[in-house]
Amino acid sequence: MNKKLPLYLLEIKTNLQILAFIGIFSILFIIIYTPFTYSSWFISNDNNHGIQFIYSVITIIGGLLITTATRILLNFISKKNEITYLQYVFWNIGEIFLVALSYTAFTKFILNDPREFLDICRRAILFIPLLLLIPFTVSQLYLALKEKDKKLKKITESSEFSSIPVQTSDTDEIINFYDEKDALKLSVKKDFIYYLESADNYVNVFYKKNGKLTRFILRNTMKRVEEMLQQYGFARCHRSYIINLQKVQMVKKERDGFVIALDVEEIADIPISKTYTNDIVGIFAQ
Repeated sequence: MNKKLPLYLLEIKTNLQILAFIGIFSILFIIIYTPFTYSSWFISNDNNHGIQFIYSVITIIGGLLITTATRILLNFISKKNEITYLQYVFWNIGEIFLVALSYTAFTKFILNDPREFLDICRRAILFIPLLLLIPFTVSQLYLALKEKDKKLKKITESSEFSSIPVQTSDTDEIINFYDEKDALKLSVKKDFIYYLESADNYVNVFYKKNGKLTRFILRNTMKRVEEMLQQYGFARCHRSYIINLQKVQMVKKERDGFVIALDVEEIADIPISKTYTNDIVGIFAQ
């Protein structure tokens, strides 16, 4: 449960698709099959089924707006901190409580429901997960399959793009860099890459070209690039830096902490933040 959550589940576009599907499913669920009587959802002076349906749609739309806001907030948080599966589960539980409270306030204070506030809220906390279980599960399975297909397509495209024969050395590996839309933007031999530095929604890739240090600006997040590079012997040493471990000349202790010196004089020492100190120092202490 402490495993990092896949980035595609945190993207705003992906979450809007999930919420749209849940909204459509919920409305159809109310129209086609109602396992609970309308009075279980709303008790008001007007028990006409048409009016009750309108109340239901308003509640669903309100819940979707609240959840959209929380998903945008989650996306913002994920750009600064890694989100685990456990945190994601608790976030979903928190959304259910928030929507339940909104539904309870709507029925109690707007529709003048005579039931106690806590009674309404308890029923909402029970019904809402039941209503969300099917569409949420279906959407998650669909997105997981879609992500696997995307990765397979990426591997195929990168092979066609590079046309590189099988390599005999790790340093000859070709590393492909993709932008936020999964479009291939740069292919460089691992041995030519020194480090990467984040800059807002961009990542600067520093590599040698014709003997000179060159920078390529890639539109993507540092987290996504980190995931792409982990299998190639790169490591995150700071919130803003990823390094090629093969290019490290030394790790030294300074007054403000550890720093990394690469084997090129024109590259300044790269700091190691406290978060990554044990991991980086441990690699070279072995």
